Amino acid sequence: MTIAAKKPIAVKMAARQADEGTFLNEDRYEEPKAVFKVFREILSRKALPPGARILDAGCATGELIYYLRKELPQVKRFEGIDVSEKMITRARKFVPGASFEVASVLDGGFFRRRRYDAVICSSVLSLFDSADKAVSNLLACVKEGGIVIVSGAFNADPVDVVMRYRRSGSPGDVWESGWNIFSCRTIERLLAKSPVGLRWRWQDFRMPFPIPKRDNDPMRTWTVATSSDPNQLVNGACQLITIKILIIDVEGAASGRNGRRFKRGRADGLR
Repeated sequence: MTIAAKKPIAVKMAARQADEGTFLNEDRYEEPKAVFKVFREILSRKALPPGARILDAGCATGELIYYLRKELPQVKRFEGIDVSEKMITRARKFVPGASFEVASVLDGGFFRRRRYDAVICSSVLSLFDSADKAVSNLLACVKEGGIVIVSGAFNADPVDVVMRYRRSGSPGDVWESGWNIFSCRTIERLLAKSPVGLRWRWQDFRMPFPIPKRDNDPMRTWTVATSSDPNQLVNGACQLITIKILIIDVEGAASGRNGRRFKRGRADGLR
């Protein structure tokens, strides 16, 4: 008996529809996200040099930079990038004094031309089916002694998840992305291959308060009570979202800058 292989179904891909609608229609500058406060604590413990430069890679409308400018007065220059021109326009309007540019975390040329003391990348990696290029770019622009902070949905088990969803009533061949989940082990393997001297650790993040479900956007996370977490994040695709923060200390500069290479760093964390 011969079974013919099925041809793959052709689908049209779309970015998360909610992103611009969420950030452009809400004013949350004076109500920082709970995870922003964790970023501030991490950066406050880091001995950032006078005149430090910080990049928010995937800055949306600049809410994180708006918050950190008030909390970290020793930092003299904040920069943000995002692929959305509309969100960058809003950031420039509401966060004066910072620098914003339309660019992607996948743009290697952007990252090779710049050097920062700290880079933050929050809820961005889940947009991509592979984290290799994004992680490489984030590391490439950090000075020796600097820090990279990456947050998002990561899996403690060694399983990566590529996920697509379609809203009911949408055209049958239009699928959205944005909720992929990489395992911590996959990310650590990328770090171990880096030509940069690194140390890293993982920090769990739990939502400190309940979030109600929003009927107008079922893919925007809300919380439910479970036996292990009173504020477990969930989305409309029945995903339980586990947020982790990856903190990477850069002990050696990128070899492309000065020809030097450093030994691989060691992991302080899950693996």
